[in-house]
Amino acid sequence: MKTSKIFFVLFVFLGLLLVSCSDEQQSPVAPIDQGSLEKVTIINFTALSYPTAVLDPGEVRISGGNVIGRNVIAAIRWDSENDSVNASGILTLNYNLDSVTGEGPWWGTLTLTPDDPVIGGEWDLTYNGRATQTGPTEWTLPINMVGHGSGGSIDKMHLDVTNTVIYNEPFPSFFLGYIVGEMKSTGN
Repeated sequence: MKTSKIFFVLFVFLGLLLVSCSDEQQSPVAPIDQGSLEKVTIINFTALSYPTAVLDPGEVRISGGNVIGRNVIAAIRWDSENDSVNASGILTLNYNLDSVTGEGPWWGTLTLTPDDPVIGGEWDLTYNGRATQTGPTEWTLPINMVGHGSGGSIDKMHLDVTNTVIYNEPFPSFFLGYIVGEMKSTGN
């Protein structure tokens, strides 16, 4: 009986040894991939956004009690104390709004170019949100925006923004947006 216990323990030990063998070093002093040590820097910012011109009215039609807008293009401005997002841009927007309440989803893209030529590059963002009537002549549209920088000092940076847009007509030609956001950069 004692001999069978010894053989059993020996076979279990050898089995565990064989199963746990690999080409990967298991030592805590094994080299670590340097890519996993990149430092993430987060920069918080605020800004005010507003349109400066309608460049293309796009296609707007009424269908089934909704006002449907596609590919409306506007020039837009972001005013911020952070030079990386103190910028002008081109906004493409789409919407499906209830023709009575003015409520409904908005979505599209935004390309921003920082004013400071030293920063360079541009931000490319996508966004979506849903407008609701928040007063007799007030609509609020919280927009979630995400994107990335390309070129200049914003290259490969990530942008994550909440833009709370407020306007005073059901199908706005002017709005103010209150932006709270963060830029993330990865570097050593």
